[in-house]
Amino acid sequence: MKILMVIPRYVEQAGAFYHLPLGLGYVAAIAEQEGHEIQAINLNALGPNYLDELQLKLWTYKPDLCSTGGLSAFVAKVQEILGICKDVCPDTTTIIGGGMLSGDPEPAMRMTGADIGVIGEGEDSFGEFLQVFSSSGDLATVDGLIFRNDKGELIRNKPRAAIMALDDLPWPSYDLLGFGDVINTQSSLDTYFYQSQPNSNPRSIDMITSRSCPFSCTFCFHPAGKVYRERDLEKFFQEVAFYKEKYQINMVQIVDELFSLRRDRLHEFCERMEPLNLQWQVQLHVNSCDRETLKKMERSGCSFISYGVESMDPSVLVSMKKRAKVERVDSTLRMTAEEKVGIQANLIFGDTVETVETANNSLKWWAKNTDLGVYLASLQVYPGSPDYIEAVRDGLITNRDHFVNELPISVNISQMNATNRTFLSILLGAYGQSILNVAKHSSHRISDTQLENRKTAYDIDFTCPTCQTENHYKSAVIDIEDSPSLRVACRHCRTRPYIPNPLKNRSAYRIRNLEIARLEEAHKLLAANDHDAAYTILESMTQLEGSSDRKAKAFALLGMIEAARRNFMPATLRWADAVRLAPFDPDNHVGFARVLSVFKIFGGAILHYKQALRLAPDHAEAAAELQKIERNYSTAEKEVFVISLSNDLPPQRKSREKKNTRIKHADKLKLAGGRFDTEPEFAHLEPVA
Repeated sequence: MKILMVIPRYVEQAGAFYHLPLGLGYVAAIAEQEGHEIQAINLNALGPNYLDELQLKLWTYKPDLCSTGGLSAFVAKVQEILGICKDVCPDTTTIIGGGMLSGDPEPAMRMTGADIGVIGEGEDSFGEFLQVFSSSGDLATVDGLIFRNDKGELIRNKPRAAIMALDDLPWPSYDLLGFGDVINTQSSLDTYFYQSQPNSNPRSIDMITSRSCPFSCTFCFHPAGKVYRERDLEKFFQEVAFYKEKYQINMVQIVDELFSLRRDRLHEFCERMEPLNLQWQVQLHVNSCDRETLKKMERSGCSFISYGVESMDPSVLVSMKKRAKVERVDSTLRMTAEEKVGIQANLIFGDTVETVETANNSLKWWAKNTDLGVYLASLQVYPGSPDYIEAVRDGLITNRDHFVNELPISVNISQMNATNRTFLSILLGAYGQSILNVAKHSSHRISDTQLENRKTAYDIDFTCPTCQTENHYKSAVIDIEDSPSLRVACRHCRTRPYIPNPLKNRSAYRIRNLEIARLEEAHKLLAANDHDAAYTILESMTQLEGSSDRKAKAFALLGMIEAARRNFMPATLRWADAVRLAPFDPDNHVGFARVLSVFKIFGGAILHYKQALRLAPDHAEAAAELQKIERNYSTAEKEVFVISLSNDLPPQRKSREKKNTRIKHADKLKLAGGRFDTEPEFAHLEPVA
């Protein structure tokens, strides 16, 4: 049987960095093991006419089976692929897998139009499917499938048991996915992990040592099922040795959902890794680390640890089922930084018990620990997660097809009303994108050594603000043009400061003259006290493409006009945009701090006054206004980072008499007339406790 595997387009421009989908590599290896002819087309490696090339590939190869898939965010990309496949090869059977399907299979099947879907882990289900399909057998006998019967109805088979013997699986078919080309164009700015490579020459591979996760965090969905399993480390290191010889790797990114909770296994891993002289990165629970473990990890080449922090309010941590204490999170992050291992972590706001007060508790901790580099984000409800199931059952998500098709969609599942939740999101964006640990003496120049099929590479120099070490990145490719800042890692202490993005204003080149002219005209009108006309011109500037410093100036001037009119909420929104777009301008921080002070958000105001002084130590206005707050307000008042703007009720939920709605799974589950409330559709997912 002829199989075509299509890797969806993850990047806007060919050559830009992306992670190869490891799941597709595993199922491709299964197809090869079963003796089928399999080819792949990687749309990320193609030019702007990549869809034309996909059509040509389908037309010339004429596969019996077209396979693709991915995470929830790529439903639209898979729709595109399968639509072209059906147009060019109407008799080709289409099959999909990955998180986009496993999270909520029926909506994903309807939205993509796939013929067949593989739910959860794909290797055993896909292998058995190939045997049955190639012999025209009954698909209803294959556990883990969802498919359309002769009437076009969706049939879901029994869930497949977890693959316990992970080491019996063939290694991913990296060559088929084009990994040999990908590794040759990796750049030190592609991910935070790669930045630590001392010679600016990352050659990293993604690998797993386990599947699933022993925790049941409410915001998380486990595409590999609910059973946590670990690989034998002996087999894992055999695979590492193979890749080291074949691809000359110098880094290993462990992409397990959770690497390990067992201290002895983590120590054994460090002992085996140390003599290989490879850098590596993992995701760990904060309870897994102590001082001795961190020392072993750093000595053996671990450069970064990704921690699931999520909140620093005790009640939210309990609600999320994080099984972590605020004190332990704080001490683990501090220890990690002290042992010179880099930190990747997030605070996510919007859990089902989140209030303005709990959000303020997390922000209060964050404000005191900005040197740790923890990101701020709003919670995203992902299909398949307990949060998603509960939101559907409570009527907060009424159209699952639309939800799956339009991700990311903001759904308020918190105890905040819409006004307060929106205001919190605005503040998170402003704080997180402008309160930066700025590197000293940063500079850049076009590199003498360029990477084939990548954008222009730069040599970047900066001094770490934490340990004062001079850092030199060579041939660093910048794929992101619209971000005003770049986050870079110190190769000595692993702190991640920020530098201005050399490409910041590049995206606005074609409209820069228009921006300059409008800004000059607005200044003249403001000087003549014609604020209404100036406002109109400045507002038109904010609608232009790009994210230049000139656009930030327009937002700042609009903020000044609104504040002068005593329209303080619009002024806050304008200054928030200004400070996000131009975070290295101290005047923007002062302007934003002033409007925050009007709302008595003194904690946020203090953050921005101090940031202004870090950027410009002689900024007299920032110093005077900061001193006034410090002198005149209590400690409690100076620890306010978000306030309630409205007393409206939070989202109203449907009344449910029974909390536990676990339903025994039948052998076959048929979608009942397109209803969105068919409870058995959730039977394969994490139950809501």
